[in-house]
Amino acid sequence: MPRRNLQRLAVVLAVLLPVLFVAGFGYLASNTHATARLQLGVDPWERGRVMALWSVAFLGLRPFASLLDGALASAFGVRVAGIVLALPALGCAAWVAARARTRGWGPARAELPPA
Repeated sequence: MPRRNLQRLAVVLAVLLPVLFVAGFGYLASNTHATARLQLGVDPWERGRVMALWSVAFLGLRPFASLLDGALASAFGVRVAGIVLALPALGCAAWVAARARTRGWGPARAELPPA
């Protein structure tokens, strides 16, 4: 029986490890892009202050989120905690996508040459 469980685990890991690799790469790429865009979009004399606020907002809230995650997982289970903590990110992604459609964000349309 334990051998069969190990085989099942190996199959699950073989599927999930590439997914985790892509997710990790996406996280690093988006974080790097957002940080670079923020730094380039701010005046040089304000850059230090803005990046300090970015660090507090992005990294400084993790301990509080960990406490919330632990409390939710203890009360309702790990899956419920994961879903509850993913909902704000999914909501923000949906909001950005809707805003991008209404504001016309995205790649610039190619201009047609004069006729």
